[in-house]
Amino acid sequence: MKAALYVRVSTDEQVEGYSLTAQTNLLTAYCKKENIEVYKIYADEGISGQKENRPQFQQMITDAESKQFHIILVHKYDRFARKVELSQRIKGQLSKCNINVVSITEPIEDNPMGFFVSGLHELMAEYYIKNLAQEVKKGMRERVKQGLSNGSVPYGYTTEKGHMCINQEQAAVVKKIFNMYNEGYGTPRISNWLAENGISSPVPGCVWNHYTILYILKNIKYIGYIKHAGEIYKGLHEPIIENSTFELAQKYLVDRMCKREPKGKNELKFMLLGLARCGVCGKKMGIHASWKNVRKQRNGESYYYYVCSGHKMHENTLRCSNSKYHPADQLENQVLKGIEYIIEGQEAIVQSDRSIDYIAKNQVDRIEKEKARAKAAYLSEDFTIEEYRKVKDECEAKLKAINSEIKKNSQETIKRELKNVMEEVRAETSPAKKRLLLSKYVKAVRIYPDDRVSIHF
Repeated sequence: MKAALYVRVSTDEQVEGYSLTAQTNLLTAYCKKENIEVYKIYADEGISGQKENRPQFQQMITDAESKQFHIILVHKYDRFARKVELSQRIKGQLSKCNINVVSITEPIEDNPMGFFVSGLHELMAEYYIKNLAQEVKKGMRERVKQGLSNGSVPYGYTTEKGHMCINQEQAAVVKKIFNMYNEGYGTPRISNWLAENGISSPVPGCVWNHYTILYILKNIKYIGYIKHAGEIYKGLHEPIIENSTFELAQKYLVDRMCKREPKGKNELKFMLLGLARCGVCGKKMGIHASWKNVRKQRNGESYYYYVCSGHKMHENTLRCSNSKYHPADQLENQVLKGIEYIIEGQEAIVQSDRSIDYIAKNQVDRIEKEKARAKAAYLSEDFTIEEYRKVKDECEAKLKAINSEIKKNSQETIKRELKNVMEEVRAETSPAKKRLLLSKYVKAVRIYPDDRVSIHF
């Protein structure tokens, strides 16, 4: 009888006595004792048993299908696979070739009880790996709750006795990056400046680039916090950047990413380019020049129109139904009057997420999740009504404190700031500069076929 010997380890298992050498020695000794000929040893190192695309594992299945051997021997069944579905499917595939998988340390009889025990081994193998993943997640969550960071230490910090400590030389570079960005420098210019001044990149052998700068600008660890599984925790490490500096950078990141200036010959002529959107399909509104009406221009009337870019698409199935041409000067005046109408208090402003303090927003999300977990614990009878009320009251007190912190983003404050902006817009003659002023608060202006205008802040 010829046997294929399959051995496998994942990195953490080597210290538990499952090394490839140990498994191989036990299997070859078993074959010698039982007078079994070893066809080949298939070894996968550092690969999880949950994965099917293991190189040697796949080669062994291919050889089995060409009937190169009669049996597969493993030290334990979890070496073969750690997922029930995978194990049963491959074993079913091998059984068509009259090849069985046998563990030399977990013998199973060929009867109904043996079938039951085999399934039990497979379930235990999958349970082990899933339970291990849960324990790792639990450990990581406990670390961040204690203010300790998981994973790599960001540029600007070093590790001393398991704690993040500031690297003063790198921290100065981090501060320079934030200051330059908040002063109006783009990420490419910042990376070029760093390279020109001989400052080494966080990744040895690599150069500074747009993505490296973005990673630093978005990393909440620089203000003393740690983000884990969508939640934010207060860290034990010392911050490098002040909260106000970080928050300003986050605002600019949104503004500069979402408020790209339109390019082309019309960008200096029209105030709503880049802001105007079709109310039907959501695509940008472009400018159309009606040369047939050139005589009207001589009489002081505009012959430029805002029109949905989706309506001009050649594919009928994709073409927007909004065919309305909106006179440019009339539409722009309508939008300005609409904003002034809102400022006068006739309509409430719908704020976007970026109008809320960055840290406060994440804290609110975390507290709401804590309330939900407490309620779920009460409903499942893990909490008494007193325990649930205590957690609920504490959460609501925290939310009240946070809400008082973000009062600066109240309707009145925004309307007051918007009023000042509108005074500048009215005094400005350049459409491009007017657009730039408006884009500080206006996210989009949706234009509908019936001439309705919806302004989104």
